[in-house]
Amino acid sequence: MAAKTTVEMTPPDIRLPNYLVLARFGGVQVIAQLADDTVSVDDAVEFAGKHRLRAEQRTEKPRLTAVEDPAD
Repeated sequence: MAAKTTVEMTPPDIRLPNYLVLARFGGVQVIAQLADDTVSVDDAVEFAGKHRLRAEQRTEKPRLTAVEDPAD
């Protein structure tokens, strides 16, 4: 994970606080939601779980979470 921020002002149907990160996977960089605030910059992350961005949204998508045992 390269950078992390906490969004404190969100629309009414988006979780608050909303954790966003910039993560690098090889040569690709993505901005994605973080599952919780337990990850720090330079930690290894992966997409996991099923979460809804908005309460009424039917589709569930993964958020970034800490890698349990990162391979060095």
